[in-house]
Amino acid sequence: MNTDFERKQSLFEAARKLTDPAQRRAFLETRCDGDLVLLAQMEKLLWAGEQAEEFFADCVPMPATISAVLESGGIFASEESGEALFDGIRTYRFLLPPEGSHQ
Repeated sequence: MNTDFERKQSLFEAARKLTDPAQRRAFLETRCDGDLVLLAQMEKLLWAGEQAEEFFADCVPMPATISAVLESGGIFASEESGEALFDGIRTYRFLLPPEGSHQ
């Protein structure tokens, strides 16, 4: 089953591969099918991604871009196996010690 998140992720990934702004806009308008909220979300995400790549372009000590990292499937890829050693940020929950505990 294709969830709303998966649909948006798929749309975003396809749109960010289009470098021509007019082509990208036409693609989004077609795929968003009149959903102006979705269209605005996608355009905002794509703009933010481009801004992040520009910001980090001079900061990264290797010739990687955010797009290249996303396409590789992970932050640190093992050259021997081609597997991602780190594939994303997970959700964590901090647990507090029981009340009255002096840890």
